[in-house]
Amino acid sequence: MKSILVTGASGFIGRNVTNVLQKAGYQVRAQYRRAEPPEELVKAAESGVELVREDLVGLLKSDGYERLLDGIDAIVHIAAKVTTTGSWRLFREINIDVTRELLHQAEISGCRRFVYLSSMAVHGFGPHSYSSETGPYYKLISNYQKSKKASENIVIGYPGDTPSTVVLRPGLVYGPGDTTTLKPAMDLLSTGKMPMIGGFNVYSCHVYIDDFVQAVKLALEAEGVQREIFDIAGDDMVTLRDAIFTAAKLMGKDQPKTNIHPRVAAAAGFVLDSVYKVLRIQSEPLISRYLAQQLSYNFHFSPEKAKKMLGYAPRISWKEGLRKAVESYMLNNQKLLR
Repeated sequence: MKSILVTGASGFIGRNVTNVLQKAGYQVRAQYRRAEPPEELVKAAESGVELVREDLVGLLKSDGYERLLDGIDAIVHIAAKVTTTGSWRLFREINIDVTRELLHQAEISGCRRFVYLSSMAVHGFGPHSYSSETGPYYKLISNYQKSKKASENIVIGYPGDTPSTVVLRPGLVYGPGDTTTLKPAMDLLSTGKMPMIGGFNVYSCHVYIDDFVQAVKLALEAEGVQREIFDIAGDDMVTLRDAIFTAAKLMGKDQPKTNIHPRVAAAAGFVLDSVYKVLRIQSEPLISRYLAQQLSYNFHFSPEKAKKMLGYAPRISWKEGLRKAVESYMLNNQKLLR
């Protein structure tokens, strides 16, 4: 497989996947939706990456998928709606309908592999410790979780052997340039306004960006892998408290002191979710029911299946990865840190 389509290439994960695959010798077609591609994609284009600006939902009403997949051997489907708020219609269109059509067109065009990026959130929030692809599973409470699980089912249940399908469920992917995992936490640490839920005495599940991109590349190249799901995590078992307190120390900031009981956080999240839904507010609330549950339970997963079947081997420890992420954040946010 030499020609790869990467959807959602302008995002944090997409940019890194695009760059690594291009450097590995693949011909990469990078789909993005923004009005202007980020600087990293512009530089990638100078090295031979083909940039394609398309709205994947808009293409559902045209023959655009045929053009998008022309000459493509494999697909890494990253594009998705990843917020915790929004109507089911939007999540269905972006996360489910696009995945179904993209997979259908992949079969028609003769693509050999389809790698779908899901989320560990499809396991639901409950006491996870060394959990695996076999479970346990808990009730899904957000449209994001439900739409990602539905998309997984489409990918894994797709009939036929071409393309072969692989689902990757990453933990919280972080690293330099991340804007969704660590950056919001570091913004709060910078202003001294970070509250803790239950003292943050729960295990979290993170994976450094370089390690996750390694898993994507392995999933593209692995022989004899079909209709498989892999949880992708780092090797460390670290509490959220340790991670946040270490980040605060690296930043030269005070450790958070305000503590909120998980039940209070869950109640506040329920109220804010309801208000945002009634008022049709599309931005993220400070605390949602999703976030409250995510931060109230152990959320730790084992990458053993990916190690055995894909040869996955995480290389970056959480302390090293956190240091790199914090240094990048501090370099790019000097004014906020003063």
